[in-house]
Amino acid sequence: MDIELGVKAQVAARRSAHPWLEGDHLALGPGPQLFTDWRYVLPGEIGVIGPYWAEPDGTPIPLRLWDDVDRQDRPVRARFVPSDVPSGIRIVATTAQREGPLPAGAPPGRRIIYRDGLYQTWFDRGTGEAIRPLWYAESSDGYEYGGERECQFDWSAAPEAAGHERTEIFFDPSAPVEESYKMFFRCGVPTKGEARQQILEHFARERPDDIHPLGGDFRYLSGMWGATSPDGVYWTVLPGPLVIHYSDTTNVVYYDERLRRYVWYARCSAYGRRCIGRAETEDFRRWPLPDLLVWPGLHHHPADDWYTNSKTLYPGTIDQHLMFPALYHHMDDTSELRLFSSPDGIVWSEVPGPPSVPSGDAGAWDEGCVFGGTDLIPLGTDRVALPYGGYRFPHKYPRNPHTFRHDRGYAVWPAERLAALEAEQDGSFTALPMVASGRRVRLNAAVKAAGHILVEVADHKGRALPGHTFDDAVPILGDSPHHRVAWRGGDRIQLEEKRSFMLRLRLRCAKLFAFEVEQ
Repeated sequence: MDIELGVKAQVAARRSAHPWLEGDHLALGPGPQLFTDWRYVLPGEIGVIGPYWAEPDGTPIPLRLWDDVDRQDRPVRARFVPSDVPSGIRIVATTAQREGPLPAGAPPGRRIIYRDGLYQTWFDRGTGEAIRPLWYAESSDGYEYGGERECQFDWSAAPEAAGHERTEIFFDPSAPVEESYKMFFRCGVPTKGEARQQILEHFARERPDDIHPLGGDFRYLSGMWGATSPDGVYWTVLPGPLVIHYSDTTNVVYYDERLRRYVWYARCSAYGRRCIGRAETEDFRRWPLPDLLVWPGLHHHPADDWYTNSKTLYPGTIDQHLMFPALYHHMDDTSELRLFSSPDGIVWSEVPGPPSVPSGDAGAWDEGCVFGGTDLIPLGTDRVALPYGGYRFPHKYPRNPHTFRHDRGYAVWPAERLAALEAEQDGSFTALPMVASGRRVRLNAAVKAAGHILVEVADHKGRALPGHTFDDAVPILGDSPHHRVAWRGGDRIQLEEKRSFMLRLRLRCAKLFAFEVEQ
């Protein structure tokens, strides 16, 4: 019986991929598949294709012996025979190269949208902490910007929000043309006055779960307002606030086409520490409070917390969710950008290894602290970049026009090389059974002179396909983003379309950054 699953059930189904069940496989999304977490690596499940126990001579022993008269009531001598269990590998983040500082008071800003070959950005021309006019510009290459226009606002529906800050802008593919662009911004309302009283009374009466005490009682009412635009320049501010929550860092909002919901990544606080929160809604005009998502782990210093989140997608994908949150060090008032990864934007893993973007060297424009922007954008066909902001002095250093100078730059990686699945010596793993429209496999990998990568293809039950075994594999050597996996008989997987398959890999002295199944 066919059942149309709801959005939440679909998310759970995409995570499942039980390799021992017929048809329960991993459907690959478009674009490259990055090795930023373990989602593609089979752990060695105990099932049809998984490890088992055997007699000393290698004869498999069934799992259940209740009905075995000779074994049901006596000790069993057995040895463990692992199958498709990964070994000798780890995933580690890579550090970006820096470009900057970019020209002050000019585009791009820390918010860049790349869509249909066009880079769109919003930026300000002011300095210090004053509220500044917002400007729009666009580019065809991410460097040379033109078409600069000052954004115009209709505040008639929310005059109390005219003193706004912390603007987040995104393109909404689900909206009518007149609301194609949406803005989400923080605003503080004075501690006295009719506007404040009306807002508090409305939330107390109609939305008591959508007001955070810090936002209602800390110096002034702080909430999130919204606006819509057909072009990113002319904006209509919505009645607000959409939620009462204090989030005075970069707020990332987008429409998730798989969830069919708007998603917001916000600043939260817990036990004296800055943290990252997440909320979702079907109605952009009405938001719940964010739930706590990421807070400092026990592997971090007790004087660290998470500041800006810099949530983004890898370009050209729908399920390669990434964050570059700023890890703030109370010990010395500096920060660095770390890498997090998620298959759905809901469950996250911090990628081990060095900072993706550390604070700059002594004397550099970003020596004091760094904070990530959005989005991760392509630069040509062979690089990706994250806009980020840097300060010459530490975050809470006494501020004046000299010490609080803020500059922008790009953190740049070779395409797909944000993290690597690495085998320093010999390593191996098996990828979950997957379904893809193509039958050729490309690897983005760097192999040392004494190393290699071998690839075997198996069906969903782990049986190697004839002509696609390790013995048939053409070794992958050298450093290239375009290694083509091949066997003696060619580079095409000889398997019916829509049938799932598994990849087994043996690596030696190699780094594997991504793979893609192509036509």
